[in-house]
Amino acid sequence: MLLSSPMKDTVSLIKKNGEKTDGIRANVQKRKIFINLSDFFRPNILIETGDLILRKMSNGGEETYEVIDPGFNESSRNTQAGYQMEVKKVTPHADSLAKDSKNLESVSTGAKTIFISHAAEDTALAKALKSQLNNVFKKKVNVFVSSIPGTIRPGSDWLGKIIDNLTGNNAFIVLITPNSKERPFVWFEIGFSWFRKLKNMCETYAICAPPINPGKLPEPLRRLQNISLDNEEQTKAFFESLIKQFELGNLDALEFAKIRDSLPTYPSQIEQTENIDISGEAKTLLIETSKDTKGDIIKTLFGNGTTKNIQIGSKNMVPSKESRIIAKWEHALNELDENDFIEAKAGQGVFAVTHKGYEYADKLKKDAAVLQDKSSAGTSASVQQDDDLKFDPKTGTYFSEKDNLRYCGKCLKSTPPNRVHLTEQNYGWECNVCDKSYYKPNDNPPRRARNNLGPMAM
Repeated sequence: MLLSSPMKDTVSLIKKNGEKTDGIRANVQKRKIFINLSDFFRPNILIETGDLILRKMSNGGEETYEVIDPGFNESSRNTQAGYQMEVKKVTPHADSLAKDSKNLESVSTGAKTIFISHAAEDTALAKALKSQLNNVFKKKVNVFVSSIPGTIRPGSDWLGKIIDNLTGNNAFIVLITPNSKERPFVWFEIGFSWFRKLKNMCETYAICAPPINPGKLPEPLRRLQNISLDNEEQTKAFFESLIKQFELGNLDALEFAKIRDSLPTYPSQIEQTENIDISGEAKTLLIETSKDTKGDIIKTLFGNGTTKNIQIGSKNMVPSKESRIIAKWEHALNELDENDFIEAKAGQGVFAVTHKGYEYADKLKKDAAVLQDKSSAGTSASVQQDDDLKFDPKTGTYFSEKDNLRYCGKCLKSTPPNRVHLTEQNYGWECNVCDKSYYKPNDNPPRRARNNLGPMAM
């Protein structure tokens, strides 16, 4: 779709720091949003990954989208400068739109308020923390937890209610867990709170659930005095800080054991990937990218927007220009993205390996080393398991009858084994990963330069 398409929608941009810009003309589609900068009064508007786009519809409803890839394009002869964003729709927590409206909470003018930011999966932990805050403050402080049923009235503007409470709270608490630490919306709330903290409008607290280490949080949270909820001394110090801030409360009412007992046992990121099954191409991309110093994958495009190549450093990973082969490697890239092994960077078509991706790559290497130990007669166990591969002794390559492609024998026998397509050359084939050349049976390989040392004496 060209950027000259009609901008029939009006949207608002909500930055991670809470800054909001209204009145932006846009064209909203299912997974894409288009914005022409020339149609907007601020041509220098910056849209980044993780920002939110709020669309108000003529029927009174609202839709919220999270920016996955801003997709900024400079102006050209046929298009205007603007954004072709990849987005996903953000939906409110299911529990927040449920049942009972008797326990509705909202920020009252002048009321002391605590906002607990968390992932939806951590609702039970947030609820246990809220219960102890109510004990300590005798319910004289409002504690806002968006995912507890009844907190947000069914049918109301859930995002507006969250922003109202973000704007009006005195203390912002973020629960850092394996579920929340990479959630864009949690980081949006952190950014909003940090902006207010810098203006002395609220205090910000980061509290961690094991296995998260409070001393290894990313910026800006590492600047805070962070605590771990499984540490009684640290947890009491945290409640003392709140009591001092609000000038009320009774620390003796704190039941630490109930907080400790509510802590879930989170699986490690490696345990979470045990049942993940990705293609050989996806594994190759991840392993090779984890070896690269930058850890980046670059997807280059033709002028018509179709994929031209997928590169890691200077290596072209797509061995053929056939659309079928390109589609296979594009699918591999999507597999890594869907499993959170990579994430989009600011530049269009640039992806970086995540911490989870590096851990999974290490696991693949370890598993491959075990397979290598089980190999026999110089043949990797992984090659034996690939029934579609037949060894061609005349060329030293492996041939697949499924896709009619040749694969690198050296990479298949390496540690870890990699199933890598060979790129066809005039003389035979070349591997883009290990740079090994294979020659056709009737082709004379380039002669090596003779040395002047003569034959070695026996």
